[in-house]
Amino acid sequence: METETLYTKDALIHGLVIGLIQIIFTLIVYVSGVEYLTKWWLGVVSIIGFLILLVISGLQFRKSNNGFATLKELFGFLIVTFLSAYTLSTIFNIVLHNLIDPGLALQMKEYLIRDTTELIERFGGSDEDIEKTIYGFSNFEDSFKPAQQFMSIVWSTIWGGIIVLIISAFLKKSKSVFE
Repeated sequence: METETLYTKDALIHGLVIGLIQIIFTLIVYVSGVEYLTKWWLGVVSIIGFLILLVISGLQFRKSNNGFATLKELFGFLIVTFLSAYTLSTIFNIVLHNLIDPGLALQMKEYLIRDTTELIERFGGSDEDIEKTIYGFSNFEDSFKPAQQFMSIVWSTIWGGIIVLIISAFLKKSKSVFE
């Protein structure tokens, strides 16, 4: 039982570190310009960075466990790490969008509409396609309200659990039966 508490504490610390790294990344992008918050490739960089940090955390957990960790142990450790990091990052996003810069979502929406419209025009899309796309962004700001952000934590548990399970399966290393 004491070992499990220690693992949970370590997982929370790893989650705190990953969450802080995500927050710093978001702040750097925000300070660089609101338009960068809407760039798909920065989202991909953020997700890849998050996954790499999860793998590093899993490897450190396994190393601290004498080089061995079962799928169950890794999954438990990494799901706590994932959820604590994601929750911290979500709380920061709520503060950023609702307290620090309440107009941020509207600015992001304007950049997304502009960029998407340019893309549709470049590929020969019609005015009707552009109107449908603009209409699709009509509730964009609502996704940054606190209730919606907290709901994203619930949904992230599902896809995060799948990702953590895959990472855990790759990182698990059991003791040999002969040891």
